[in-house]
Amino acid sequence: MPIKLTIENTKSRTGKHIAISIIIDLKDFSLLSGKTASKGTYSQGKCNIIEVPDRGEFLYIWFVRNLRGRVIGKAKIINDGKIEAEGKYKKLKLRIKGNINKEKVELIKAVLNKYKIPIKRISILV
Repeated sequence: MPIKLTIENTKSRTGKHIAISIIIDLKDFSLLSGKTASKGTYSQGKCNIIEVPDRGEFLYIWFVRNLRGRVIGKAKIINDGKIEAEGKYKKLKLRIKGNINKEKVELIKAVLNKYKIPIKRISILV
């Protein structure tokens, strides 16, 4: 059974809060897009639902920027239709819980650098 995730780029009516999420294929660093429209976190912007394919490795990242400009988020690493590891992004640090090797961590760093997401450190919690 495929995993359903939302891809969104929404903001609040006042423009002070923003939610963004993307799904990246770790094989060729391309973005996945969906066509089924749904309701997002905030009122303005677009939100789509996508079914993640059963084959391949994907990185799902969801960020929210609040009134003070602080960014928090969540990350999921999906491998062959199953969630392999989950992480939390806060204060420019990504903490990942799950069984993941160092090669995949370097791959995630490369993806985050390509899409210009600032990060100081990635820590792995088993």
